[in-house]
Amino acid sequence: MGIFSIFKSLNFQISIRINQFENDISARSSMGIFSIFKSLNFQISNIMIYDCFTFFNELDLLEIRLHILDSVADKFVLVEATQTHQGKPKPLYYEENKARFEKFHHKIIHVIVDEYPSNPAGNSWMLEHNQRNGILKGLKDAKPDDVVIISDLDEIPDPQKIRAHKDEAGVKVFRHRMFYYFVNCVNEGEDGSGFAWNGSVLVHRRDIGAAVQPFRENSMKLLAWFHAKPLHRLYWRIRFSIVGPRVKFIHKAGWHFSYLGGVERIIKKLESFAHTEYNKPEYKDPQRIAEILEKGEDLFGRGFKYRFVPLDESFPVWLRENIAKYPGLVKK
Repeated sequence: MGIFSIFKSLNFQISIRINQFENDISARSSMGIFSIFKSLNFQISNIMIYDCFTFFNELDLLEIRLHILDSVADKFVLVEATQTHQGKPKPLYYEENKARFEKFHHKIIHVIVDEYPSNPAGNSWMLEHNQRNGILKGLKDAKPDDVVIISDLDEIPDPQKIRAHKDEAGVKVFRHRMFYYFVNCVNEGEDGSGFAWNGSVLVHRRDIGAAVQPFRENSMKLLAWFHAKPLHRLYWRIRFSIVGPRVKFIHKAGWHFSYLGGVERIIKKLESFAHTEYNKPEYKDPQRIAEILEKGEDLFGRGFKYRFVPLDESFPVWLRENIAKYPGLVKK
């Protein structure tokens, strides 16, 4: 009986890539079959993990994300647009800096969004949604059982949480620890007890449907309902367990690194992203922003408390080991 027939007859499942498995088998060809099973300590599967995200201009953060998730993601679907979410023409920053990411070229599926709704004027959210729906173009080869992670670039899911929940049915909403301005400036909420950002969504391809944005949006609405009134929470838990994919919220499941890069980068973001209500002179004053970054205060006066913390074991290993490459991203 061939080795793959043995696996099938023993009802083994796989979670490593086939080529990795074959290489290990060759290296252990002189070992007994049960010694092979024990030494591999893996289950085999050809299920792929697609890490999908929208991208603007955050090249350092892109590099950080790719390294952190490299061990778990089979493909990265990077979606960038030729316009900002406020409708202004913009460069294709990844396209212009591809050489920097040569190590990951074999994994990156680069999607360029250059077609837009017929009348997007004044509707920045329509442009954001249009870019996120571009993720589908990067999933054209994905199989129904493949795992899809949907994020903004600055929402980085914890690789360990991905491994722990990737085989579960239904929708997984990752709750991220939130950081502003620097990777070690943590948002502790209004009362200092902490703030969790509802970010990455993990699901199987078969559950997404024809558009990505409504799927992510509905997952976030469900989360808001679940944490609002008990009756709503009970109703939606029951409803989804019967008529749709189950929704599960994963706590302490990643890092949301937002508004990084200094004063000019923050101003550029305010002039580009979908929150047009923040593209105002009072928020874009360079001196004010510099003072906020120095003190660790909220950019929009919302009452959130921030604290500068050391890069301890709660941060990604790769980031801790390589933070010296990004001196402008950490507050000392």
